Amino acid sequence: MEKLFPENNLILWHKFLKGDDHAISKIYISYINELFDYGCKLSSDRDLIKDCIQDVFISLMKNRRNLSESIHLKGYLFKAVKRKVISELIKKRNYEEVIQSDDYRFEIKIEKQIHEGNTNDIQTEKFVAVQTAIDSLTSRQKEALYLRFYGGMKHKEIASILNLSIQSSRALVSRALKKIKELLEERKNGLNQILFLFFKQTKHVL
Repeated sequence: MEKLFPENNLILWHKFLKGDDHAISKIYISYINELFDYGCKLSSDRDLIKDCIQDVFISLMKNRRNLSESIHLKGYLFKAVKRKVISELIKKRNYEEVIQSDDYRFEIKIEKQIHEGNTNDIQTEKFVAVQTAIDSLTSRQKEALYLRFYGGMKHKEIASILNLSIQSSRALVSRALKKIKELLEERKNGLNQILFLFFKQTKHVL
């Protein structure tokens, strides 16, 4: 679901396209933490992620006249940040083969929360169990679940970000959930709640 400022973000987007620079500032503030958290799943270089997000918004300003009014704003920004991060990683090292093989980095870790004692014993047990299950997935499966459960995105947006068909997006999420359920059989009735809590605890915030 789109976050709401005093105005809906899509309305702000339309204002931005018509020349209102203050509107893009509101959009930036609205999404910066989610974009930063997402970027940190693709690379551990936090400064790189910050720079990439800044570059994406600068590019929006420069190319305003060529941008479409009809977009899903959150998915559009996520995809733009991912494309920019990957582009910068390719420049830094021979990363292209990894990206093309869909074996790119997308990491979700919760050790920090556990080690700092921010969870009780029951939550810690759940986190460890889910972490183990998540680690068994491919990066692409992890990303799809992240976008679905933490990002709250529909399959149309997930498909766009992952360059898939909507049907393939559904299948990817379904296979990932099936694998997790097999590893967490005794907790399958509460899987959605566990995953939501899990992703909530893995946020990177500026």
